[in-house]
Formats: sequence, structure tokens, C-alpha cells
Amino acid sequence: MVQLYRVFFTIFFALFFSGLYAQSFDDPCDADGNPLNYGPMNQTQIVSGAIEDVEPFVTSTSGGVVENFGTSGDSAVFVKLELDFAASFLQVSWNATAGSVPDLFVGLIGFDDPCVDPGDYVVTVYQNSDGDNLISEDIEGGSVIFELCGLDPIVDYENLYLWVASSDAGNFDISISQNIRPDNDTCDEAEDIGLVEPGMTYLLDDRSNEYACRETFTGDPCATNANDGAGVWFQFETDNVVEMINLLVEHEEEGELDVVIFEPNPDCSNFIVVDGGCLNVTNGEVEFENVVVKRNTTYYIFVNTPVDDWGQFDLTLSTCAPPVNHDVCLATEINFPGLAHNPDNPIPGGPFNSTTECSYPFYDNNDQTVVNEFDCTYGNEQTAVFFKLNVDPDA
Repeated sequence: MVQLYRVFFTIFFALFFSGLYAQSFDDPCDADGNPLNYGPMNQTQIVSGAIEDVEPFVTSTSGGVVENFGTSGDSAVFVKLELDFAASFLQVSWNATAGSVPDLFVGLIGFDDPCVDPGDYVVTVYQNSDGDNLISEDIEGGSVIFELCGLDPIVDYENLYLWVASSDAGNFDISISQNIRPDNDTCDEAEDIGLVEPGMTYLLDDRSNEYACRETFTGDPCATNANDGAGVWFQFETDNVVEMINLLVEHEEEGELDVVIFEPNPDCSNFIVVDGGCLNVTNGEVEFENVVVKRNTTYYIFVNTPVDDWGQFDLTLSTCAPPVNHDVCLATEINFPGLAHNPDNPIPGGPFNSTTECSYPFYDNNDQTVVNEFDCTYGNEQTAVFFKLNVDPDA
């Protein structure tokens, strides 16, 4: 029994630490045959290596000199990365307890063929969403975060290598962390709040935009302010009554926050910003009140912060129940008495109390774009309730 336990412990120990530690390779072809595999989760793996007596990394475009991508890292080794398709950021960190190289540079590159003769390599340097090369400055004692949102996971993640270089010989120990984007990182994968009905509150707490990618809105100046950051998506559908919503977003970082309410036109490929449905704030809290929406329509909510402010937030979507007589077809009936009624006396059944709180505009058209204000001098008042007057036909 003791011997069996020792065998089990030895196997477990070997498997556990082989999953935590990996090695770099002097030759890209060797790295290609021994990839560093990541699963569908945030995961960190440690790579230890030595940069000494390595073959100079000369490419077909470097003119016969060492390719260092503009750094002083003239000696390099390689790690083939197999990331999950949902990976959006990659962090490479210097481990303070190990490493004798005087400096360390890292970058993300690809090869047309990693197994050609030295000097014949055709190399692609990957770029982030801003078009900047994913090549770091010296990370000794620090780290670098590479944004992967500009890469095509289907194509580029099959040909992704970490270039690790130094200006002199020595060993190193680094952590390579894969970070997974949120499930609702794109409009097409928006989290569905569902059907929104009158007088209801929908609370989504502890949502996060951490490791989300940015968007590239055009046109609306408020929406374009949300392009530089990390944004996530939600969607909801109004029922055949709701024509007004309230929305509150509270972000834990209490910093810059952008929230936009969109109507698809006709889908996620194009949007219309809802009137009064976009705010950019600096205190981490956005609140919309009485935003007019259309019945039986799908809407999207976009929540965005700068990368430095990403984190958890709460989203509350609510509606209030309109009075019954907000609908002209459900107007409150008032029966006027006959001609014999003394006008100095109150109308039977009166007084007739009502409220315009939570009532909606009265539209002239079915697609709810033209509000009928009845040429009223109170032109800014867009809420209405209705009464039906039943008058004596002889009056």
C-alpha cells in the first residue's frame, strides 16, 4: 500500500509540475513540436530557459544581421503558444526570484515555416488593435500585457510564438498568463436580459468587463468616446406595452465609464443610438431616466471602461407601470349627465383623478417616431393620458 501511494504521488507530482513549468527552445522548429498548451480559462504557466550559445536569429528580411525587432535583444529563444480561441490578453511577467540575464525582451511573432534553414525565416510581427507591434521594452523586474484583440484567433492562434531575447547570455524565469474575454464581449454574444415588461426591475449584479476587447464605433460622438477601452454587451426586448425605461450602471472602479443604449439597424452590423441613451462619466455611475423606446423591439446596452479601470459592475434595468388610460383605447370614461343636470352640481362619479407619471407619448404613426402634441403650447410635454367623454346626444 505504501509503495502504491509512492507511485501515485510520484506520478501526480510529475504531472502537476509539468503543467506549471515549460521550457523555451533555441530553434523555432523545436518549439513548434513542443507547444505550450492553454485551456479555456485564465491560466498562468511558467517558462524557464537559458540564452547562451544560441543560433543567431536571422530572417529573410533582416539583411543578414540578427533580427531584434528594434530592441537590444540580439540572442533569442522561442516558445510556441497554443492559446484558447477566447484569449484576449497575454501577460508576460519577470519572476523576481530567478534570472541572470541583464535584460529581457519579448514579442509575439509568427512564421511562414518555422523549420527552414536559419536566415530563411519569413516572420510576421503581430499587432494590437492600434496597429502597434507586440514587441516589449525590457521587462526585467516587471511585465508587459499584450492585447490580442487585433488578431484572428482562427488563423493567428495556430501560428503564435513568443520571442524571448536578451542582450547577453544568462537564464530567465517568466510567467505567461492567458486571460479570457467575457462571454458577452461582442454584440452577437450579448447577455440576454429577456423580455422587459411594465413595472418590473431587472438586476444583473457582479458583471465584469475585465479582459474585454474594444469597439470601433463611428458617427455618434458620444458613442465614439467608448472606443478606447474594454466593453461588454447586453440586450433586451420590450413587450407590447413598454415605451420607456430606466437604467443604472454602477462600476466598482468609480472611474471613467461609458454606457450606450443602441437600437440595431437592422442588426449588430449597424446601430442607432437611442435619443438620450449615451453618457460618458468619470465617477463610475451612469443613470438614465425615462428613456423612450419602441414597443416589441430589441435593444442593446454597451458598458465600457478604459483598460486600467476594468472590473465588476451592477446593472439595473427598470420600467414603471403606466396608468391604464395611457392607451387611447383604454381611455377613462366620463358620462356627462343629461341637459336637465344643474351645472353647479358635480358630475356624478367625479372628481376624476389620474396621473401622467409613467405614461408615454402619443404617437401619430405605428413606428413611434412622430409624437402628436396637439399643437399644445406646452410643446415639451410628451406624456399623455386619455379620457372618453360620453355626452348627451341632445347637448
